[in-house]
Amino acid sequence: MKKPQALLGVLAPLVYLWAVILGGLLQKDYSHVTQAISELTTRNAPYKVLLDGLFTIYNFFIIFFGVLAFLSLKKFNLKSLMTSMILLSLTGVFGLLMGFFPMDKRGSEATWQGILHIILAGILSPTTLLVLLLSGLGFRRVKGLEGFAAYSLWSAFGLFITGILAAFSAANGFLLTGLLERLTIGAFLQWITALSLQFYRKFL
Repeated sequence: MKKPQALLGVLAPLVYLWAVILGGLLQKDYSHVTQAISELTTRNAPYKVLLDGLFTIYNFFIIFFGVLAFLSLKKFNLKSLMTSMILLSLTGVFGLLMGFFPMDKRGSEATWQGILHIILAGILSPTTLLVLLLSGLGFRRVKGLEGFAAYSLWSAFGLFITGILAAFSAANGFLLTGLLERLTIGAFLQWITALSLQFYRKFL
């Protein structure tokens, strides 16, 4: 992967973080601690178009980065790494689809779009976990990247724990759902950044 292209993995998390921060700043009654990120883009949300645009950019960056990473790692001929990068691109595809099926506003009647949003989110969560797990297992077999393999596996563990807590919090109406969701997504985003820097430094 060429060095400028490797930085897609750094730009993607920055775009995502900016979308979330901007959404919170624009919607004065929004809470990053108690509310899900998808609540920023529910139907008729005041800044839905703007934020959907930023999330779309993020997802395209992830798709392209996953494809480029797949092509760069083919030389190692490791199925775990190949599968991981395919799944990474698929997380971007699922993210794009979620934009077409917005989350139902809290307290409103369920719609088919909102139900599909939940289904896609349910697919996306284990997919992101598999990306980290398979990468960790694959990089263990690449000389010089054993440390990054351990880092990937620990990131997967952190994502798993915070993901379980976030799901439990959401199901029981606890007030920390937004914070726990951000910790889960943060575990994924920081790993993507770290992977991108590995490509940039080692020119894999």
